[in-house]
Amino acid sequence: MVGFTGHVEQHRDFFLRNPTYSNLILYDWPLVFPDGNLFVYYFGFWLPPALASKFLPQEWSPYILWLWVMTGMALFIGTMALHFKKRILIFTIVLLALSSITLSIAWSAELAEITNYPLSNNKLLNYIFWDNPLMALRGAFNHIIPCLVFGAIFINKMLDRFDILFISSILLICSPLGALAFFPYLIFYFFQEEKKPFPLSPFWNVRTLLTMATACLLVLLTGLFLSGTGADSIGALDVVLLFQKRPNALSLRLLLALTAFLILNLGILASLLYPVFRKSSLFWITICGLPVYSIVYIGSSFNELMLKSSGIFFFFLSILCTQALYIMKGKRRLLLIIYLAFCSIYSFKLVGYQLRTFAVTPAAMQQNIQSEWKGFLYHPEHASYWSLAKRPNQLEKSLYYSRSGESMEGIMGWAATGKHANDAGQYPEEQLNRPETTVPQDK
Repeated sequence: MVGFTGHVEQHRDFFLRNPTYSNLILYDWPLVFPDGNLFVYYFGFWLPPALASKFLPQEWSPYILWLWVMTGMALFIGTMALHFKKRILIFTIVLLALSSITLSIAWSAELAEITNYPLSNNKLLNYIFWDNPLMALRGAFNHIIPCLVFGAIFINKMLDRFDILFISSILLICSPLGALAFFPYLIFYFFQEEKKPFPLSPFWNVRTLLTMATACLLVLLTGLFLSGTGADSIGALDVVLLFQKRPNALSLRLLLALTAFLILNLGILASLLYPVFRKSSLFWITICGLPVYSIVYIGSSFNELMLKSSGIFFFFLSILCTQALYIMKGKRRLLLIIYLAFCSIYSFKLVGYQLRTFAVTPAAMQQNIQSEWKGFLYHPEHASYWSLAKRPNQLEKSLYYSRSGESMEGIMGWAATGKHANDAGQYPEEQLNRPETTVPQDK
């Protein structure tokens, strides 16, 4: 479904994901570009397969990444099986099939492309769009898989709250916006479900103090590392209310569209689930949290927060829907099945499209691979480059690397490849001569 090896068509975002993975394999860490900018990205998911691929033949690297993804999904499904037991197959089907109704309608009306997001044919839809788990697995697997694994651990209460806090701090480097979506659930877990004041917990001992201190340190270092990307508003993320994004042109339309969107995609499902889960905190956090996260705009060309957080809320909705299928009776259960079937139209169409792009010959497989950036992350003429690069200050230099760029003598020296991303000699001359002031020509 994802297309690491080119056997099926890759999502268009792979024009960035392919060089991210290959450059992490090829060059010493951290990556510093010829212009002195530091590579800044939530690349926690990429680091283990990239490190393993440094010691193996280069042609193995796509299969190492595939194996890493499959390991994550097996861990997720296996952990959720502890919760659902024999019903795990139903949960998996619901999770992969569940999506917003408007996505099925938009695709049927040819307002949306089956393979890509945002919905580029309709500007309004770029601001109001939920990413279902199946689409997230295809286009943003490095974000959704760590979130799903964390969600499975969280829902099964496999760890105490201090260990959960520590794991959530690690999740930040894999998916900051995904981790943000778990925030209301974590707040409830810490302060409501335990029914104990947080600082006075009987578990407060040396181990928990160290766990808390490490978690706080990871959050601070991650926040410092990920902050400050973009240059002169190119590639930088806006953080505003949705209605402020286009205050003169789209505010009223956005208000009306968002209201209709929430009623159609959340109101119907909430009304079906309410009789069963009206006393469930998980139900209310999910139903109330999704609209709140939908009116906060974090992104540049489209709402990254809505895209990244919606997959997590769909995960919890899938849990509720699966439980409801075994609790409901009669017409209400039938209505829920019809609703899920209609929502699944897009997911089935997406699977069908991917199957049609299946290829086994080298030429056809190469056509399925997104190679716009030709294996290099250094493209200052693109807005996407500025979203993952920043000029580090002296503190960041001392924290993350030494000398003028990467260091072969640092803690990762034993895994050094001897190649530096800031070595201008490896780049085509025409690429180095591109002015940074060029208007970005991004997709």
